[in-house]
Amino acid sequence: MRRSFNASLSVLLLATVAACSTTVNNGEGTSSGSSGSSGSSGSSGSSGSSGSPDPSLPPPSTAVIEVAGSCAPFSACGGSPQGTYDYTSGCVDDVFASAREQCPSLDTTNAKVTAVGSLYFKDGALSRRATVRISGTIVVPAACSAGRCAALADAYKSAFGSISCTGTADCVCTIESEESANSATTFTVTGNNVTTGDGETYAFCDEGDTLEYSGRSAGSEEGVWTLKRR
Repeated sequence: MRRSFNASLSVLLLATVAACSTTVNNGEGTSSGSSGSSGSSGSSGSSGSSGSPDPSLPPPSTAVIEVAGSCAPFSACGGSPQGTYDYTSGCVDDVFASAREQCPSLDTTNAKVTAVGSLYFKDGALSRRATVRISGTIVVPAACSAGRCAALADAYKSAFGSISCTGTADCVCTIESEESANSATTFTVTGNNVTTGDGETYAFCDEGDTLEYSGRSAGSEEGVWTLKRR
């Protein structure tokens, strides 16, 4: 699942961390952060046919992704996922942790991450369509930016679809970026775990209309994710 969804999330969040981590020494900013430029639009998973969500169904609603807190655990119960499930919420560990180590007073409270997307399970085939968006503002204090707000924005303009920073001391940066991912793979269920054709294993619970999952294998998607069956 990571290759089709979390990869896009990581591209955006790592770009944000890079921008937030900038320190200015002797009036000069760090080199431009090119790593955040336009991430992949969703590499395919392993080969194998996959269905897709019914186009006659309404589009999924927007899910808010928590990116700066501890994720509450859930109890894996297994199940038999079939049909279309829309993301309703998600939680990953503090992606700004590295940035805060370099700039403890960094303020990211007004940066928002949202996702609109679905998982579609059908007879051993799994596909995902998702769009992840970062928007809002971050405040890089003068102790980290030296007030060089225009230089801060210029250094990391390639990391976002849009970024502008203003201020004479603290830099208030308005950011916006979006990535989409489409992919297809296969899946098998063993007990409370689902394994994708990409070799990733997730603990999951498909109960009622709710599906929750969390990565368990090396390289699997991080965090805890909640979806609702249509």
